[in-house]
Amino acid sequence: MGFLGNLFKGKKKLQPLHITDANFHDEVVMSDVPVVLDVWGTNCAPCEQLAPLVMELAGEYDGRVKVCELLADKNPKTVLRYKIMGTPTVLYFKPRAQLVERVSGFKGWLYHTEIIDTDLLTAAAPPATACVAKESAAPSDEASEGGQKAKPMSKAEKARKRKKTTA
Repeated sequence: MGFLGNLFKGKKKLQPLHITDANFHDEVVMSDVPVVLDVWGTNCAPCEQLAPLVMELAGEYDGRVKVCELLADKNPKTVLRYKIMGTPTVLYFKPRAQLVERVSGFKGWLYHTEIIDTDLLTAAAPPATACVAKESAAPSDEASEGGQKAKPMSKAEKARKRKKTTA
């Protein structure tokens, strides 16, 4: 078996959920889990190339992400709503239809899994955790004396620090 065969070996394939203008609200807008929506067109070679990959994504993320497909030709309301200019276009939604990413054209497996893993499945730290992290990121006398470097500040911490110095 070649490299590609080993790469995709054991990946189960599931059919993506078929979305229409009629069921878009119930299946995407009201979804409690993240949604990946493949918008495809008839006679579209890149769409045909993407179809098996979408099936593999459905199998890989079964139960964690709802993987769906929408035929652009038959669902003009959704296409207009999301300003789909060409197919394939893949839309990535957090729960309750918060659009976080849009990918036009064919991209490979790793490209899509990176978006799903980092943008859809990684939750932001709750505020209490952020406060604890902020306190632990401040350099202490012990850390300075021990020669250890303090943890770098997050973007939010830097913004708060700038706000304090300008006020």
